[in-house]
Formats: sequence, C-alpha cells, structure tokens
Amino acid sequence: VVSDCTGCHGPNLSGGAILDDPAIGRLIAPNLTNGAGGFGTVLSDEDIARVLRYGVLPDGKSVRVMPADDYTHFTDADLGAVIAYIRSVPAVDTDHPPTALGPVGRALLVAGQLPIMVAPRINFAEAGSPPLDMGPTREYGAYLINVAGCSGCHGLGLSGGAIIGAPPDFPHSANLTPSGEVGTWSEADFINTIRTGVNPAGRALIPLMPWMTYKNMTDDELRALWAYIQTVPAKEAGTH
Repeated sequence: VVSDCTGCHGPNLSGGAILDDPAIGRLIAPNLTNGAGGFGTVLSDEDIARVLRYGVLPDGKSVRVMPADDYTHFTDADLGAVIAYIRSVPAVDTDHPPTALGPVGRALLVAGQLPIMVAPRINFAEAGSPPLDMGPTREYGAYLINVAGCSGCHGLGLSGGAIIGAPPDFPHSANLTPSGEVGTWSEADFINTIRTGVNPAGRALIPLMPWMTYKNMTDDELRALWAYIQTVPAKEAGTH
C-alpha cells in the first residue's frame, strides 16, 4: 500500500493503458503476472530487482515512465517483499498493444521535453537503503517519501510544480513545504486528507494523487511522513 504499483499495473497487476492519446502516444503498463502476455514467466527475480532498483531491463535498456528512480531506495527486505508479492498474484492472460509515441510525443522526446527514460536519472551509487526503524520518525518518513513516490511527483524538495516525465498538460503537484497550503495544516489535517481525499478546505485532491492507495498506510507511516514534511525548508512552488 506504500508504493502505488497498482496505480499503473492495475489491482491484479495485469497492466494496461496509462495514456492513449493519438498525439502524445500510447503508454502501456506491462502485465506482471504469469499469464499469457505477462512478464512473470520471462523475468527472473534478479531481473525484477534490477528493474526496480536501477530501471534497467534485461536487454540493458531503460524502463520508460515507470518510477524506478523512486523504488531504487528500497531496502533489501522491502525489495524482496515486493518481488514475493508479484510472484503470488494469480496469472492473468492479456494481449496489450505495445507502447508507441505519437508525433507530438516523438517531437517532445527529441526536444528533451518528455523525459520518459528513467535509468539515466538514477544514481546507482545511492541505490538501496539500510534497514530502518519503521516507527513514526523523520528518518522513516524520508524513506517513505522516496519509495511511495511523493518526491517523484512533488520534487526532491517537495515544492511541487510540473511532474518530471509527465506530458506538459498534466496538472502540477502541490507545494508540500511550509510555503504551501500544507504549511498551515496540523498532523491530524494531513492524516485526514490522506484518509479521505479531501483537504481541510473541503477540496477534493486531484485524481492524479493516489490517495486511494495511501489511505491504507498505517498511522505510524502517515505520522512518519508528516514528521519528515515538517523538516523540509520552505520553498516557492516549483523550485527544487
């Protein structure tokens, strides 16, 4: 429930279209199960670990779009748990079309405005995290900020703005630093917002925010996230 794999691969991990736009292109999340058309029988545990931690496929190419730059921080225990869960999911047969960029998507990629190749963004020397105390601490919060993908959308400084790898017309993420609206919240406000998808002002979170996954975090996990957010320096929206 911390890393939102199902947000792209679906609740049964059978994959499907993330984006299907004639101009931008068609982005397909692969089937991770052992069914026909799935990667479960093709990838070894070591292959999956390499994809998650380094964003590198067995053929040496980078994954596209998948936020391996978030998952690279997994501890060995969490990495093993994710792989074990993938192996436990029932097989689903699929016949997905391939990922393919449209004319606008290709132009944006050439212009450096569609950074969907993930491996080049990863600092391999920083891959992995040491074992952690999974309590409501700032240190555990910093870990969750990474592996839950918070920094992937809100930026390393959590100041929000344009999301790296997303099409230019995607909604911007919120500024989570003291300069943003979250700076006026209490811990209870933060936890209630994640649990309900509605902020203290009564506004629903944008659909891009996977609160439906994050609402299943434990109280200690949410308190740890809040503890970390409290220590982030104030920044103007979109500055990293």
